[in-house]
Amino acid sequence: MKKIITCILFCSVTTVYAQERIASTNTKMLSSLQHTDPQHRFVFTATAFQNADHSWGYDVFADGKPLFHQEEMPGKPKGNGFAAKEDALKVADFIIGLLRNPVRPAVATAKDMEQLHLL
Repeated sequence: MKKIITCILFCSVTTVYAQERIASTNTKMLSSLQHTDPQHRFVFTATAFQNADHSWGYDVFADGKPLFHQEEMPGKPKGNGFAAKEDALKVADFIIGLLRNPVRPAVATAKDMEQLHLL
């Protein structure tokens, strides 16, 4: 019983620490924008752009200031962008969702690409 309580306590502390670390990671990215009001809610937007090889990438902005510039699709070899503009914007929206609700760092993985049906 003592081991179970210790394990539950450890898992709870670890989960809280992980959530704080994730929020901290996203906050650091946003703090680079140097907003003076700690209660400020950022307005996130995204645009798609075409790479030289005719693949697509995306930019994410917070209050109109650049936050992410992503030319490549996660889970693909380096230098491969998104096949379609809509795909790039779908991932940009996914990233914005992570920024708004920081359950984990705002980074898309190959697994995320599979769940979004892009791989």
